[in-house]
Amino acid sequence: MTYSLYSTDVPLQSNYMPELRTLVPVRFKTKEGAIGAACTLIKAGNIVWQIKGPGDDLMQRAEIEIACRRRDHG
Repeated sequence: MTYSLYSTDVPLQSNYMPELRTLVPVRFKTKEGAIGAACTLIKAGNIVWQIKGPGDDLMQRAEIEIACRRRDHG
């Protein structure tokens, strides 16, 4: 099982989502590892667009940001 994290460090228009196939995913063995990295990237000013895991396990930008806020205030 692997989880792929798609992010960009380039500011984009708020309603624009890049073609994920043009981004190089970073792969993680666990979902928690991917979410932890996503939180670190977001704190550094990057945009995390998606975390995709096996089967239908998919987190989009808004859900990832909420998960990171919960970690910070948890």
